[in-house]
Amino acid sequence: MNLNKHQEERAIELHERCLVFDMHSDIQCEIIRRRYYGETRVLNNVFWDPLRKGGVDAIWFSTPPHLMHYPNYRGDYVEAGMHCMDVTLVELEVCKDHFMLATQTQDVLEAKKKGKIAVLLGFEGADPVGESLGHLRNFYQLGLREVQLTWNYRNQICDGIYEGRNAGLSEFGKELINEMNRLGILIDTSHINSKGLEDALAFSAQPIYMSHTSSRALIDHPRNITDEQAKAIAEKGGTIGICFLPQFVAPKGATVEHVLDHFDHFVELVGSDHVGLGPDFIDYCIEVMKGALKGLAYDSGETFRYPQEAEDTTKLLNVTRGMVARGYSDRDIENVLGGSMLRLLKEVIG
Repeated sequence: MNLNKHQEERAIELHERCLVFDMHSDIQCEIIRRRYYGETRVLNNVFWDPLRKGGVDAIWFSTPPHLMHYPNYRGDYVEAGMHCMDVTLVELEVCKDHFMLATQTQDVLEAKKKGKIAVLLGFEGADPVGESLGHLRNFYQLGLREVQLTWNYRNQICDGIYEGRNAGLSEFGKELINEMNRLGILIDTSHINSKGLEDALAFSAQPIYMSHTSSRALIDHPRNITDEQAKAIAEKGGTIGICFLPQFVAPKGATVEHVLDHFDHFVELVGSDHVGLGPDFIDYCIEVMKGALKGLAYDSGETFRYPQEAEDTTKLLNVTRGMVARGYSDRDIENVLGGSMLRLLKEVIG
């Protein structure tokens, strides 16, 4: 994209001044893998430089504890979740010169003031909760502030998008949502099927959000959402994070311009107050993810070729540059970069 000098300066100023909030990251997967093989200070040594280069100020760590962590817990998802939390908290403690655990909105703002990156903890799939609300409360005490209800498949809460039936929430799923509302834990509905999303919207007293998806009106992919679903999330007060996975954003040859088309679509549809960044970068654990996603609709041949000029977290400035080039207002850019997620945190977490 070609920006004049004034546009370039404006893009850089906005990107540095605004809160840049990555709504979904699997970084925990790589932290746990590397620590299993003896590495320490992984956050500092591997992730600090690229996150800083990309201008990231806050990031949700939310990864499936049962999918790719070391060691393998053979279906004991509760223990896997506890291991995930333990390793991440140890990393945050030894890397506290650069990273800061955030359990409330003020922590996110404080981290930016101090030049640190705020880390918020979640689970990509409610499997670690098991069938006990007590497990949820224990994880909350450790810092859990988000739960994605499922990951593609059926669990004790609901069905994911790759299940043949279109079932809604289980009875325990409804109890879980009530307790998440009470505690102040965000409900992420990424990967859920249409009936599950409908139920989550109906049963939650708090706004819900979808941390990483794109527009089905532009690209008909099962992980993308319809305009009607996007409107329902926004009407509930929630936020939609735009995912950068190439098969979500373009038929082939994806570029940052295709990603920006999805931002344009949702901003026009529901307003920038309900749109954010959900790139889902996995460039640092590609080999692990190849095995995990083999055979799924993600595996389209371009799965691990992120859009040109948006290949990894270091290129996030290009999204801001693109919004400037497309005539976004300062307020809209601030919302998309992180303001919409900050608003949601204030409302749900406090």
